[in-house]
Amino acid sequence: MPPQSLQEFPLTYQEVVLIEDLLTSLAGLEGKYIKIDGENARFVLQAAVDISLAEITHRILPLCSAFLYLSRFSTLRLSPEPPTSPSVKVSPTNFRTYGTVCHALSGALRTTLKDHLVLVTQLEESWRQGQLTLQKLLWYVQPHIQLLVSLEKLMRTVGDGNLRGGELLSVLHSQATSAGGSALFQQVYGHLVECACEPYLRMLSEWIYRGVICDPYQEFMVEEVRAFSKDKLGTDYNDGYWEQRYRAQRERAPSFLVPFLEKVLVTGKYLNVIRECGRDITCTDQIPLRYVYQQASDHSFGGPIESAYRFATRSLLETIMERDGLISHLKTIRSFFFLAEGDFFVHFMDLAESELAKEAGSVVVSRLASVLEQSLRSCASIDSHREDVGVEMLPESLLDHLRRVEELSQRSALGAGPLPSSTRSPVIPATGLQPRTGLHTVALTYSVRFPLSLVLNRKSLAKYQLINRLLFMGKMVERALGKSWRLFGRNSLWPTDPSERRAAMCYVGLRHRMQHLVQNVLYFQTCEIIDPRWHEMEQSLRQATTSDEVLNRHADFLDTCLEQLLLTDMMIMPLLVRLFMHCLALAALSDKIIPLSGPALTPSGEPGHSRLGLQRSSAFGPQEGAMFIRSIAQLDEDFSKGMSTFMQALAERAQQVRAGHVSSLLTRLAFNGFYSTPNPSTPQGPSRPSAPETLSRRLGLGPSPVAGPTASSSPLLSPHPSSDVPTPSTTSSTRPPSMSPPLSARMVSSLSPRSPSLASQLVSEDSVSITAEGRRE
Repeated sequence: MPPQSLQEFPLTYQEVVLIEDLLTSLAGLEGKYIKIDGENARFVLQAAVDISLAEITHRILPLCSAFLYLSRFSTLRLSPEPPTSPSVKVSPTNFRTYGTVCHALSGALRTTLKDHLVLVTQLEESWRQGQLTLQKLLWYVQPHIQLLVSLEKLMRTVGDGNLRGGELLSVLHSQATSAGGSALFQQVYGHLVECACEPYLRMLSEWIYRGVICDPYQEFMVEEVRAFSKDKLGTDYNDGYWEQRYRAQRERAPSFLVPFLEKVLVTGKYLNVIRECGRDITCTDQIPLRYVYQQASDHSFGGPIESAYRFATRSLLETIMERDGLISHLKTIRSFFFLAEGDFFVHFMDLAESELAKEAGSVVVSRLASVLEQSLRSCASIDSHREDVGVEMLPESLLDHLRRVEELSQRSALGAGPLPSSTRSPVIPATGLQPRTGLHTVALTYSVRFPLSLVLNRKSLAKYQLINRLLFMGKMVERALGKSWRLFGRNSLWPTDPSERRAAMCYVGLRHRMQHLVQNVLYFQTCEIIDPRWHEMEQSLRQATTSDEVLNRHADFLDTCLEQLLLTDMMIMPLLVRLFMHCLALAALSDKIIPLSGPALTPSGEPGHSRLGLQRSSAFGPQEGAMFIRSIAQLDEDFSKGMSTFMQALAERAQQVRAGHVSSLLTRLAFNGFYSTPNPSTPQGPSRPSAPETLSRRLGLGPSPVAGPTASSSPLLSPHPSSDVPTPSTTSSTRPPSMSPPLSARMVSSLSPRSPSLASQLVSEDSVSITAEGRRE
């Protein structure tokens, strides 16, 4: 054991001993009297010496301690395996924890420590030549003391906080920009930051110039989430490939790159989409990225990032709009989903009507696909994307489809997981019944490939299907009413019985009002909503400068159409569907009545034919005539009440903000004041809106004057559950009141034993439940 006190020796001997120990400690090793404190890993003097020599020694010892910590720090982070020495106090477990930035920093730090060891070697050579004293030693190492102590403090911050990646670069950049003092300080700090930035800037270059992430240790400011795949774009309604496949991580971004975070994310994402298409793309305007000390600022990185952003934006926009032809695909969707090709619907229904009239489970989809292909070839032979149009059978009705899309949209907004009960639609309860006919479940589909599936994803196609099903229903009702003109049309014989003749007059007037409703609703939907919005969207897409603008403007177009077509209004849409069911009930009634009578006789006694088809007489039997009168009276009553409620709901909606387009439909339907709408200035209460006096009442028709069972007691008008139009509750003052049902299929089928027609199939599926309040007293 060396003596604990050197004061008994001459000052010259004490100085020699201290210089030898200091030179050894400056290299990170213990001397005879200067030892390493095991707890704090710092050098301490363990011998009593002259006070003047001790003061100089204590001023040099922080440099020795700083070198010891920095040496261990760099060794630990340059090693691929965790250290086994218990004396190392830096706690991360392995090299994977530190990352490439910290690895590069450790390499640059080791270069600085080598310069320190060169200084120590020079001091040892001077000591051997007898030219070194303790005062000279202090003078030589004085500039390095402050530098290494400052570096030790910085590395302890890095080690204690386990900083890595962008966080580490932010600390280094802040320390380098605020470092003053000598040129040595600036040189060392600049070298450390430049070397530490190299691997990070290489990752940045690969991302913004090629769209590739090379980040094995999760350090980069853009994170790839592999759970989101492009293959799910066509199946998952809430798939977040575009928004969530690549995410910006602000905490990983260096402070000098934070202003460009969003632009960096978008640039690489655009290029990555092109690479996912099978094209190897590289930015042609590459500018090397390098951190230059005292020149690193927003401007030094802004130029290269902006240049790469312009290239990526231009490349992806050309890919989507020109190479893959987004506009032409959208035009194809408009032609068939929006029924812009009028002959397509007629041709398809002529061929597929018998198949669609079957039960939904009995419809052969392959047969429908064949019919669709034949219709497309006949009506759209020059459309290059007609093969992408398909057909499928959905398991739900239109209103159930609307409800499901609404819930999925809410789930997407609220996050993953089931919807809370408070967010579900309180207006339309689930019916619990499935549609039975193919006409209620048929829907068009459209297949697209990546990257067009970013725009025409599952969510967008679901909205297109909703619009298509609404227009298809309107066209289907218009088609059914068009066929009903064979009954009591021009040149047809009218009944001679006064009651039957009044019922026939009521039938003709009711049919005209129904056609007025359907035609004006279709005109409103197509000419006043879809077509103007379509042209605005097409123009905005052609003027778009980025792919994000294309996605957003297309999504805005669909959302606007859904809103202005009243598909998102769960108060009005069930009322409109209910009115359509009344129209189909009248068409089904006419289909059943026409075969009951024989051909009309001309004055010469021969069967006559009009230019509108075979003339039929109206010589009903007593039971059929009474049934016809009662049916027409009930339908007229139901339709009038339904129209009154529908008009009131439209008037309330027209008063809301951004609902001025509803006023156009309201004006068209009430152009002659037949349907009275509530005064907007009058406060609305929970009372039922008054229906206009029906034609059946004016002609003295109705359930009461008819012999036999009344409408309220007849088994033929018993409630029939609806799978498409649930009955609104009468307990809420904000809901429209309940209405009487249309003619049920059981009444229609009782008029003739023949097989049910298309309209009869529709009514049997979608007839509306009857409530006590909706019946006529």
